[in-house]
Amino acid sequence: MKTNRYFFALFILISFCEVLNAQTWSYAKQGTPTWQGAIAKDIYTDATSIVSVGDIGLIDISEGEVYMVKNDFDGYVIWEQHHDKAGSIEISQHITPVPSDGGFVVSAILGDVYKPWFFKTDANGNLLWSSDAWSDLLPENSVSQTYVYQLPSGDIACINTDDITGTININTVSNATGVLLSTNTLSYHDLIYPGYDYIFASSSDIEGDGAGNFLMTWRYTCTDTTVSYIARINSSFVVERAEKLADVYDVFYPTNIALNNAGDYLVTGIKNTGGFFGDLYTSTIVTVPAVSGPATIYSTPGALINSNSGDITQLNTGEYKYIRYNYDDAAFDPATGAYVEIVTLDASLTETSAQTINYTDYNVLETINTYDGDKFIAAGMAWKIGIPSYFFLIASDATGAVPTCVFNCVWPGDADNSGLVDMDDLLAIGLGYGATGPLRADATIDWTAQNAIEWATELPDGTNNKYTDCNGDGIINDDDTTAISNNYAFTHAVNMLKTDAGDIPLSFISDGSASVGLNTIPIVLGDAANMVDAIYGIRFNVAITGEYIEPGSIKINFNDSWLLATDNYLQLSKNNGTDLNANGGAVRTNNSNASGYGEIGTLSFVVIDNIAGKNDADDIEFMFENIRAINLEGEELSVIGIASTESNPTGINELYNNAFTISPNPTTSNFYVQSNNAIEKISVFNITGNKIKEINNSKENLIYIDANDLPAGQYLVQVISDGNMATQKLFIIK
Repeated sequence: MKTNRYFFALFILISFCEVLNAQTWSYAKQGTPTWQGAIAKDIYTDATSIVSVGDIGLIDISEGEVYMVKNDFDGYVIWEQHHDKAGSIEISQHITPVPSDGGFVVSAILGDVYKPWFFKTDANGNLLWSSDAWSDLLPENSVSQTYVYQLPSGDIACINTDDITGTININTVSNATGVLLSTNTLSYHDLIYPGYDYIFASSSDIEGDGAGNFLMTWRYTCTDTTVSYIARINSSFVVERAEKLADVYDVFYPTNIALNNAGDYLVTGIKNTGGFFGDLYTSTIVTVPAVSGPATIYSTPGALINSNSGDITQLNTGEYKYIRYNYDDAAFDPATGAYVEIVTLDASLTETSAQTINYTDYNVLETINTYDGDKFIAAGMAWKIGIPSYFFLIASDATGAVPTCVFNCVWPGDADNSGLVDMDDLLAIGLGYGATGPLRADATIDWTAQNAIEWATELPDGTNNKYTDCNGDGIINDDDTTAISNNYAFTHAVNMLKTDAGDIPLSFISDGSASVGLNTIPIVLGDAANMVDAIYGIRFNVAITGEYIEPGSIKINFNDSWLLATDNYLQLSKNNGTDLNANGGAVRTNNSNASGYGEIGTLSFVVIDNIAGKNDADDIEFMFENIRAINLEGEELSVIGIASTESNPTGINELYNNAFTISPNPTTSNFYVQSNNAIEKISVFNITGNKIKEINNSKENLIYIDANDLPAGQYLVQVISDGNMATQKLFIIK
């Protein structure tokens, strides 16, 4: 997959997946106002699911992370994960399965320093190891392309090209630990097609062939010519084959490598038809037989004079699906009228049809793959000027159709656009009864996402009446109830493209340093320059990244404040006990708005040392997601979440100078705590972070604790001795 370095992705507030005719669907994650970008980069599909990877972040602030999501074949999310190298902007390139254990390996480039970065996850996307220990030692600007895959030996090959030094660097690491085992380096010069000496070389893509080999494409600028070719390098890192793609008489700039169903190589790119210094470019596909034989060039006839190539995949039917950018100017820029297409080619690479992808102002497709037989899925970015962009997937049905609507769509029967068809939609029809507006083109009351022109009228809560016109006939009346009846209890995600930036900050107030044990951080809404005029309730999620956080301990607590008057509010906090996030909400109950700014509650969590042998910890990061605030009239306020970072938890470095043991553990009734130093205090916390026992001012090394009154479950025991703190888990069984 070719990396487009001018797109850098970012993290997210809104996700969606649409099931269109139970076959065609889309999925996206929106970037935040702080990090204006999100893009999907690569896709892996198996017999039941789809795993995609993309980047998040902004190059100018060198912050971001890698986002991974697994969808089933109807588009519903199975899991999602976020992996960050603190202080860096990650540009993901490839995701590859690990056949021996079902995990995944991901290759990326750190855009702030241009070093390679690799990591492995388990089958659920949980991080197992990363390459930091050895890749951090590489020099800056030492990477152009990356790829990672499992070798027949079971080890992992982490590959990166360096166009500056003209080398391919292959670092072999342990599949289990990521520990570096060996390094091999190949010279570009040794791979050049015979008879050429280059001045400059540019690598374009790396792909595995599924047989333990990897493929690479290059373009060389020589003293009197330009030549491009593909090479196959085996698992012993020996060049088995090199095949010329084109030279100066047909200058070809490769971008992507793919394999067809026969195992032959397809290289997409651009052919310069105006000579070496010409400016006329045509999207082009070059085929190379896997066994032997020369390359064959195919220019795609449906393209404009200036066009560019993306990824390509072949369906079981033999048809190809191919990403192509068409543009009339000398450079691709979607904002100036260029467009991206998914082109259908027959088995002979002859174009038969093309679908224009035009959901937003900018539409970028980075990769395309097959799934569920003869369907295809494409990934990239959707962006409307003035809002953060979306990590973006679109999936076809068996006929090859893609979703006709993705954002601001009408779902027949969901009259209030809440995401659920229920009795509230009957009330919405009553509120909008008699209003008229534009007819919906190709209207149906089938449960599909449909494009519709905005009406000039809306419901009292601001919902546009285009949603309330359930059957699309241009008038809200009794007939619209049929769609409610037919689609009752159906659900979908609400995906609105909003151009208004949030202006009321929701933030954490912290000294920047967490400690082992229970931590509490104030949550603040508004500030002196951005006061809240009128608010009645708020809800949001908090997501945390950090390896030392106890998941079940994360809790959002609202308290008496300018927002929530004593005994006149409801609050709720939810945590499923397994993920590093919590959901919280609070609403007033006195039928009056509040105004002001300041603390509205706290975020609490427990930091625990539970990774044997480590004496330091990664930073802990906090982010608000899925924020919604309303006033008494149900109108939404514009709120922006501000992320926060806590440095390495204090106390971790001292844990191993302050080790203690719990015996027996598990226990049925009581236990002993023994330390090498005199114990000053012991605290016992339940899994939600509430302190339930405490022993103070003891100077003994061995302390007996009666736990007969504690129910079965998991607890945290915190010990302070010699001025240092340590925490361990305790299990009580009955």
